[in-house]
Amino acid sequence: MPPTTDRDLVYYLGDNAVRRCWSACSGKLPTLRMAGGLLWSPQRKRFMTGREKLGSLGFPVTGRIARNMKVSEMPLSDVKRCSQIAGNCMHFTTIGIVQLVALVSFRFSAVQASECQ
Repeated sequence: MPPTTDRDLVYYLGDNAVRRCWSACSGKLPTLRMAGGLLWSPQRKRFMTGREKLGSLGFPVTGRIARNMKVSEMPLSDVKRCSQIAGNCMHFTTIGIVQLVALVSFRFSAVQASECQ
């Protein structure tokens, strides 16, 4: 099956060609980098927009997403900066999950408590 038939396939064009980083195997987007980089959709024959990158991270960038989340739409006044913002951020829920896992993994024993005093 040619890649153009998979509407969810996205290539990250900023990596070395030997280290292929695409979404075909996992069904997930390649990691967004702070430096930016281009994500190419072979089916759409275009690069992902900054708005699409922010949407993939869970930000309410369209009216439909915002209504489903029951929040107001995120204002995007500088379209050119959207990709930079997307490559340098994490959504609030992602941070919450990371903190939850860290707190659940931490164990404060009585020995450690006596050493602290």
